[in-house]
Amino acid sequence: MTGEIEEKKTEIKTQQIEIADPFAFGQSAAEETRGMLQEAHQIAAQITTKEAYSRGIEIGVKINERQKTLESIIEREFLAPARKIKQNMDKLLRGVTEPMEAAKSALKVGLTRFREEEERKARIERERILAEERKRQEEQAARIKEENDRRIKEEEDARIAAAAEAEKAGDAIRAQRIMEAPKAIIAPAPVVVAPPVPISLPSETIERTAGEVRRVTWKGQVVDSRAFFMALAEGKIPPEAVEIKEGWLNKMAKTFKERVGNYVPGVSSVQISDTGFKS
Repeated sequence: MTGEIEEKKTEIKTQQIEIADPFAFGQSAAEETRGMLQEAHQIAAQITTKEAYSRGIEIGVKINERQKTLESIIEREFLAPARKIKQNMDKLLRGVTEPMEAAKSALKVGLTRFREEEERKARIERERILAEERKRQEEQAARIKEENDRRIKEEEDARIAAAAEAEKAGDAIRAQRIMEAPKAIIAPAPVVVAPPVPISLPSETIERTAGEVRRVTWKGQVVDSRAFFMALAEGKIPPEAVEIKEGWLNKMAKTFKERVGNYVPGVSSVQISDTGFKS
């Protein structure tokens, strides 16, 4: 298999000038890499001695070199030209879409400004109408209370007058009974008030116009980090609310190694070994 790799290497060099049939090249490269994979599995299963280990490294280096060669050809012959074409198409697309997006953004600014102003006016009008209705109800309640207080006072004045008449006539016992008699429960007098006026409150939002699409988006933001993390520690906030930055943790582990837990509580370091091949 190693000899085949060397032969393919020579074959690919002849293709660095021009690849007449990209499809055939792709098939040939795929067949070659499948052969490499098969050989790698066979060798990996037989690494039981130092000699076999060294042989595995040797084959790995050759495969790594072939990979770089094939990647270089694919990059030069296919990917780079494709990216160039895509860059040109993207530039063409941007030339069309960017002005239209800018135009829509300009319209949205004006539309949003008008809508927010109208909503502000509507809120003020709603508050004014509700305030007037509250005042009307308070005034009505005050009139009812005033009328009831007047009737209670009239009833008490009549009682006092009756007791005074009895006492004047020399009937002190009757006068005392009048004053000690339980006070009659006086039902509130019916007060003629204006019927409640149906309140028509202006809407705080403008009706949608044909062709208009509105989206309401809610976003959360942490305004008190201490309270947030205390709630997290107490279990009031689920763990998925916090994204753990593994890149930062790996950087800390690389810096402090086994001592990382001394600097980042709750974190331990894990050493992972890997084997690579020289180019």
